[in-house]
Amino acid sequence: FVLAQGFPYGNITSFSHALAPTDSKITPEFMATFEAGAQLGFFNDRLTFEGALYRTVTTDLITRQTASSGSGLASVLGNVGQMTTNGIDLEFGFTPIKTDSFTWSNRIGWSTNKSIVDQVSSQADEVSLVTGTGTSAGEVGIFAVKGQQFPTIKGTAYERDPSGRVIIDGTTGNPVRSTEFKILGTSNPKYIINYNTSIDYKGLRLAAVLDFRTGHVFHSGTKDWLSWSGHLYESAINGRTGFIYPNSVVQTSPGVYTPNNGVGQPAVLTGGTTYSSFLAYFQDEYSDVAENSVLDATALKIREISLSYALPSKMLESTKLASVRFGINARNPFIFLAAENRGYSDPEFSSTLGNGQGLSPVGRYPQTRTLGFNINVTF
Repeated sequence: FVLAQGFPYGNITSFSHALAPTDSKITPEFMATFEAGAQLGFFNDRLTFEGALYRTVTTDLITRQTASSGSGLASVLGNVGQMTTNGIDLEFGFTPIKTDSFTWSNRIGWSTNKSIVDQVSSQADEVSLVTGTGTSAGEVGIFAVKGQQFPTIKGTAYERDPSGRVIIDGTTGNPVRSTEFKILGTSNPKYIINYNTSIDYKGLRLAAVLDFRTGHVFHSGTKDWLSWSGHLYESAINGRTGFIYPNSVVQTSPGVYTPNNGVGQPAVLTGGTTYSSFLAYFQDEYSDVAENSVLDATALKIREISLSYALPSKMLESTKLASVRFGINARNPFIFLAAENRGYSDPEFSSTLGNGQGLSPVGRYPQTRTLGFNINVTF
């Protein structure tokens, strides 16, 4: 039970049933991991290599599942199925220049991992873990789907013909929406590249850290929110009037799809022929389809650039100090996102750090850029 405010009336203290309880039969989550690795160094470690392969099987995963509305519960924390993760981590280090006064060091890493849901439960092949909020409520969510990569983003989407072309309603001109959620991608990157570099010259040190990740997607609540009011690039490029939906078809008879390109018959316009009908399309059709707000999550981020200077040891001989270094640094000075992400959302800023990774609702703060100064003293 949980404390119920104002129940049954006034300031009387009472209790009510928890709407998000923990399953009384919950058991510990178990992970069995196999890993093999190697670490090599050549030319007095001027050239190094580290690599690892691993496989992890997780059983009795503990997660919060959404419950049927008929149960009266919002969610239940319990055990769900099994998942297998395979991954590779590689890192190369190389120092092309190393003298008494000048050193240039580099480390570049490449990593990838993929988690596949082997089993959900004996009653279902998928489970909803996190749902969209705000204007995205009921349109998108994070799912665990048997046989699919975790986490999987599913949501409302368009119907397509066997060739992948969007099917247009021949009367209204609106793309036909799917009756069920479709898989829209995964929020787990296909691979990540990390790079660290530093240059040292007579006590002066310049260093940088960056990473690049790609092969994944995310849902932007900000784009979804802007779409219904006509504030998108997509709503401006057609002159605020109806347009021919790219790569679309019209179903002229069962199983027969005719290209909607105006060849042989008039093209069907999406958005109608007036401004009001065009605006209504974005308000009532475009914004309600999660597929339109699922974006490429590719990102290149310069995580840190720093410049520092260490006082010569001779200057410290008469003191009890071993070293003194002064430095300035910039964190997140440069961020480059995919072209289709027009500053809507940072892919890393999701609704939660857990299963909600991949859903970026409105109200998320942007990445913080900071400039700093530091002094390191060693006694």
